[in-house]
Order: sequence, then C-alpha cells, then structure tokens
Amino acid sequence: MTLVRLRRGILKEDLAFRMKVSQSTISRIVITWISFLSRELSPPINWPTGEENKSYYPDYPNVKAFIDCTEVYIQHPSVAEGQALTYSNYKSTNTWKTLVSCTLAGTVSFISPGQGLASDRKIVENCGILDKFDDKDICMAD
Repeated sequence: MTLVRLRRGILKEDLAFRMKVSQSTISRIVITWISFLSRELSPPINWPTGEENKSYYPDYPNVKAFIDCTEVYIQHPSVAEGQALTYSNYKSTNTWKTLVSCTLAGTVSFISPGQGLASDRKIVENCGILDKFDDKDICMAD
C-alpha cells in the first residue's frame, strides 16, 4: 500500500476505497511504513573510500560521486505558507526536493534531508555533502 502510494501517487481517498478501510487508517499505515523504511534503509548508505572508487574505475580515480537533485510530488499543503514553501514553478505543483548521490558502482551514497522551495545550488551548499569530499575529489553533477 505504501509503495503504491509513493510510486503511483494514489490519493488516500482512493486507497481507502480500494482497500475498504478509512482514510485515517491509510495515513497511519503509510506513516508507519515510511518511518520504518527510513530507519531500516538509511544505515546501509555509506560514503565510498578512495580505494573502492579505484577498484571500479581505475581510469577516474578522483571521481567520488554523481549527484543530482530530484523533486518528489507531495500532497497540496492546506496551509498557505506550506504551499508557498513547496510550490515548484518547474513542475507546476507542490514538491519536496532532495539531493541524491551515487557512487561509481551505482549505489546510493548520500541522501540529503528534503526541502521545499530551494535551488539545486542552495541544497548542495547546505546539505553537508561538500564536507565529505577531499581536496582532489571530483563530483559529477547533472
């Protein structure tokens, strides 16, 4: 149910109808599973060592990560301030924006805390990922 809601963006009302439960039950289940997944899936995210990178791509020993900011559609906030802080002109809807970093091997190595209205540059500067790079490390960005 949670994965369907996340992937397809199905409204709580629709899920409640399909599952024959109340909307509040849907909310409790989704919040519970999101909290659980966050707690269980966050620890495996590790920043790569230089040796790990060299073993995958010896021709690019200084490339440490590929980064990109991504926007996730969110439900339209009921409070006007929340709407203003999360509205994306690019997507023409309310979104939550986060930075994701992947290693050369393709594994996720960093996920920033989500934000509402923010430029990619601002997220990169403030999320703490720059502290993870050494002086000679290279980062590829979209």
